[in-house]
Amino acid sequence: MQEVIAEKHDSLVAAVDGKTAKQMKDDEGNPLHLLNIFAHDIKVTLIEYDVKEDKTNEPGCLQKHIGALFYK
Repeated sequence: MQEVIAEKHDSLVAAVDGKTAKQMKDDEGNPLHLLNIFAHDIKVTLIEYDVKEDKTNEPGCLQKHIGALFYK
């Protein structure tokens, strides 16, 4: 992952969006369901989580990782 330095920004606005990548399959042959966190101002994906790996839905996945996201 690329490190992002927000020198000209007091804060970053991020969007959270879930996507199913039908072209990419997990070990069982199922499509990957990913949660993407995207910073619009600097046009960078900050991080991406596998929702199935968390055994939850998108809001639960975000809730589980929000502390680490703000730390990064």
